[in-house]
Amino acid sequence: MINASNKLYSPIEYLKLKGTLDLSKEHFYSDWLSVANTTKNHQLIASNLVNIFAEHLKNNEAATVTGQDDAPPYLLYSDGVRFEAIKDRFYPSPDLFITQYPDEDCPVGFKREPLLAVEVLSKITDEFDRHCKLKKYMQVPTLQVYLMVSQYTFRVELYTRSQTSAPWGYENFDALESLVSIPLINLETTVAEIYHNTGIAPKAFPPPKK
Repeated sequence: MINASNKLYSPIEYLKLKGTLDLSKEHFYSDWLSVANTTKNHQLIASNLVNIFAEHLKNNEAATVTGQDDAPPYLLYSDGVRFEAIKDRFYPSPDLFITQYPDEDCPVGFKREPLLAVEVLSKITDEFDRHCKLKKYMQVPTLQVYLMVSQYTFRVELYTRSQTSAPWGYENFDALESLVSIPLINLETTVAEIYHNTGIAPKAFPPPKK
């Protein structure tokens, strides 16, 4: 007899369940679904990021940023909403993502055509987000920006798709006054704003050997 809790669901089958499964055991249900992991720092940083992006997008509509009067509005999602990265294979749920894909054209449970994705890294997800997920995200034709933020020390990493021979540019920021610039949506913020009220201190490194 097959244990129902060990059934593997396809992405579409799972999303149609509308959250009726116990997500604490979600790794039993499908190999495309990642296990949720959160801490106080994770929550604070993610909340700061959502506030920064939401406040900015209120005053920077897509039509203004792109110069196209008919540009669809930017849509900001967080807190468990997924997007289709690789059809029928990979539906990640980043801490924050932005799309312009019309809501009425999306199946229930996920969105399509992300422009920007943000992940707050943890000890469990660091390697996966930095390597495996990065490679998968780079396969998404519409994705232009991937932002990774550490929850243990000041470290913000920014990947931006470019039109040059090197398809993705990379920058990292580790000082509170560092300015993180995302031209895609005309956003500029600082590391200090991202880590506001977290109490995180910069990582101390030993002095160089003489």
